[in-house]
Parts: sequence; structure tokens; C-alpha cells
Amino acid sequence: MVFESKESKLGDNTYMVTPLGAVTGRKLLLRVMKAMGGKSLTAIAEEDFDFLCDTLATTTLVKRSDGKTFPLKDIFDSHFSTNYDEMTKWLLFALEVNYDKLFPLAVVRAKVDALLGAVSSIGTAAQATP
Repeated sequence: MVFESKESKLGDNTYMVTPLGAVTGRKLLLRVMKAMGGKSLTAIAEEDFDFLCDTLATTTLVKRSDGKTFPLKDIFDSHFSTNYDEMTKWLLFALEVNYDKLFPLAVVRAKVDALLGAVSSIGTAAQATP
């Protein structure tokens, strides 16, 4: 069976995410549900976050602004280095592609955006401090 991918332009890149098959998808879903424990996705443990990124990267292609396309799993580390805002947006998009009917992702997006805003404010304040 062929799964239809969905695209999202984030920054200068276009991400093409293909849904996981049910076997891998159910494993990821169970891990996310256990990790969340009734909390928001922002409370997930590091090892679960890593598993989530690693699993979803296997079904993602990145088309860069130069027109070249790469499997995200092959360039993940260098691609998102110093670009955690885009990484978070990609991750939320990949979750939407796979589980849009299960998670209130608008709520998660708002919390992540607030967290990123707070981190940005800390960085700006640190740069302004002599």
C-alpha cells in the first residue's frame, strides 16, 4: 500500500512527510502516550523525544532552497543544528500527518511556541547583558 505524503514549507525548506505504517505507528503512538502520561508533549522524556524524532525522520524528505532533496534521517544532525525552532515545527507537522485525530496539536503548538518564545527571550536578554 502506498501512503500519501503531505508537504509543509517551514523556513527555507519543504518537508514531505509520509505517514508511518500501522505497525511502526502503533509502537510510536504507545510510546508517546506513555511518555506524556496525561501531560503535554512538552513534558516528554529525552529518550522518548529522541525516539520520536528518529522514527519520524525515516519517513520525511527535505527539499532545501537549492532544490536538492534529502532523506531527513541522513542529514538530521547537521540540518537542525542551531535550528531547533524549525525542528520543533517539523516534529509537530509530522505528528499531525500521523495522528491528527488523536492529539489536540493546536494546544501543543501553542505551548511549544510559548516555550520557544521564552527561550528566545532568554537568549536575547543574555546577548544584551554586558
